[in-house]
Amino acid sequence: MSDAPDHGNNLRFELIADKSEQIAEDPLQFVRRKLRGRYRLTILLALLLALCGSLIGYSAAPVKYESTGLIQFKPVLPTILYKSVENQPTPLYDSFVSAQATLIRNSNVIEEALKDTSLASWDIPLGPEGVERIRGMISVHHRRGDQIVRVTATHRDPQFAHATVNAVLKAYNRNYHETIRLSPSERERKLKQRVSLLKKDLLVVGETILEISDQYGVDTIKRLHNEKIQALIATDQKLAELNLALTTLEVQSERRAAGLHIDNAREFDSFAGAFISSNTDSIGGLQKEERAIMAEMKSFEGKFGRKHPRMRTLERKLKMARIQISLFEQANGVNTPFNVDQGNPEPSVLAQASMDRIREIESQYQKLRDRLRVEATELGSRSITLSNLQEQETTIKMRLKDTEKALDVIRVESDREESARILIASLGDLPTVPTTDRRFSLAFAAGLFGVGMAVCLVVVIGIFDPRCRFAQELQAIDESAQVISLIPDISVNCAEIDQLAALGVHQLRNLLELQQDEPSQIVFTITSPGRSEGKTSLVLALGASFAIAGRKTLIIDADLTHAGLTRDLDMEKLPGLWEAINSNCNDGEIHQTDNDNLWALPVGDSVNSDPRDIARDKLLKLLEAVRSRFDVIIFDTGPVMTSLEASLVSSISDRVIMTVARNQHTEQVRASLERLRRIGSECKGLVFNLAPPSDFDRRDWHVAQTPAQAAPLIPDTPAHDRNLVGTIGKINGIRARSESLRNAA
Repeated sequence: MSDAPDHGNNLRFELIADKSEQIAEDPLQFVRRKLRGRYRLTILLALLLALCGSLIGYSAAPVKYESTGLIQFKPVLPTILYKSVENQPTPLYDSFVSAQATLIRNSNVIEEALKDTSLASWDIPLGPEGVERIRGMISVHHRRGDQIVRVTATHRDPQFAHATVNAVLKAYNRNYHETIRLSPSERERKLKQRVSLLKKDLLVVGETILEISDQYGVDTIKRLHNEKIQALIATDQKLAELNLALTTLEVQSERRAAGLHIDNAREFDSFAGAFISSNTDSIGGLQKEERAIMAEMKSFEGKFGRKHPRMRTLERKLKMARIQISLFEQANGVNTPFNVDQGNPEPSVLAQASMDRIREIESQYQKLRDRLRVEATELGSRSITLSNLQEQETTIKMRLKDTEKALDVIRVESDREESARILIASLGDLPTVPTTDRRFSLAFAAGLFGVGMAVCLVVVIGIFDPRCRFAQELQAIDESAQVISLIPDISVNCAEIDQLAALGVHQLRNLLELQQDEPSQIVFTITSPGRSEGKTSLVLALGASFAIAGRKTLIIDADLTHAGLTRDLDMEKLPGLWEAINSNCNDGEIHQTDNDNLWALPVGDSVNSDPRDIARDKLLKLLEAVRSRFDVIIFDTGPVMTSLEASLVSSISDRVIMTVARNQHTEQVRASLERLRRIGSECKGLVFNLAPPSDFDRRDWHVAQTPAQAAPLIPDTPAHDRNLVGTIGKINGIRARSESLRNAA
């Protein structure tokens, strides 16, 4: 067994192996690899699925017809004389048109359309089902700023599409067009009714005002109310003065009763003088007012009678003034009985008389105040009522004026020819040419889909196919085990195939020699995942290739169960491996073949032997005995998964080569490689047997077709020996030589 380090060999494999295989595989390359060898199946399946998909797509896309109607929305109407709501620009015109376009597909419109007689023959159910069916057919198109809204009905039947769009347009016109705008005559009638009602209200309000103001007059009531308020204020002032005087006298009486000294004359003069002065001023004002009223009445006597409202008002004012003068005169009388010049009455008597007089005057003023308050309240209520009625009268007059103007606007503006903002510009047309015909496009798309499905189906088949059909699939199993040679199927009687087989064997021998840093003895083991993988034929061919190259080669049949190499060499009865193990190889077990550089060690007497008796130490002793005598030793073993001796031989070899025939299961190959790693040995290369012609590039075909012109694989190697056919001829010579040796024995 060689002690050379492995780093040199790994370097050799780096030079030989294809670097592109270590890069992540492109998805397209993966698909191509899975389709490889299944192109005919893919094409047939693609044609079948494409045909089925095209038929389905063609029939699944019905022809559709469209019938389109037009609705016009006018933003403004022409003006005759007046500017009105009807002839002014529509506010938020785009929003208005968009809202109307939405209402066209409203349930109310569609339900109204279903009642149209033109749809009765189509057996469309009423209710939600029919509404949804019609709504699915109707589409509304409107561009911003455009006055036209297009209403389209789409259906496979052109007659049904035509009837549907017209029914929807008519239903919209009935449901919304009539409610959006009243006719001029209807508006005129409503405005006339409003004018009549306003005039009646105005008459009622006027009569109410006259009834309230009949006694005094409208302006007199307000003036009298103001005068009553002023008189009430003056009365309150006098009451306050009397109350102050009464309080002063009561305080003096209390002080006098307490024995305090009081200057009676000075206190009384002060009190009486202030009171009399105040009253005198009031009496003077009232007397002036009396004279002014009498002068005004005298000036009006020639114009108005005594029952005239103005004269009656002046009389009431004169009466009120004289009453107030009388009261003030009575108030002035408080000073006459107690004049200081007439003597000095008792202070208590004087104070008591003053208080009684003040209380009497206060009572008269209080009665006057109550009467004034009642009259002011009554006049105020009448004044407020009249003000409200006057405001109501003014409002009614303004409304009446506006209504009469609107009535005149309608009478003038309704004479235009076009008075509708919304009108059906065009009913739906009867379509004659299909608008939508997607049969061919869908058929084409479905056909492409069928082709894609066929490709995917074949790729899925390839993914789940466990066989190694091509060298690329074999290489994808394990990156550490490189495919180092391809052997075609030589069962076909073809010279080019034979040349390719020979080229593959010689290439394998070259690669194996390149793995060595320097020429030395090397031991190879040829194994396989299963039976009938071509390993025995490869051992014979590879041994012959080494022998032709001048390397002294020993091929050993270690397949103790089947002994395929022994049968191929016709050495069944010759001593071999069993005898060599037991006798430490005394040269009687190794037999020379027709080639001077090729020797063979058959199985030997396998009848009286048991594979369980073979041991690793015996194989090592045998290998040590023959290793120094040969340049190359090649073991032929059974499958690594089922053969007992395959693991032993692989563990003592320098290189393990695994032969994998086409269509072998990938899991079997993977398990075999894993078995070799477990026993401490590693496969240094895979040989793909029965490889299809597509695995060989055109360069290899060129070499195979012109062997005489091909460059020598190894220097100084005769050109006629560079083919497997010649190697097989050498093997026949080996068989003849073995027969002679057996006869001699």
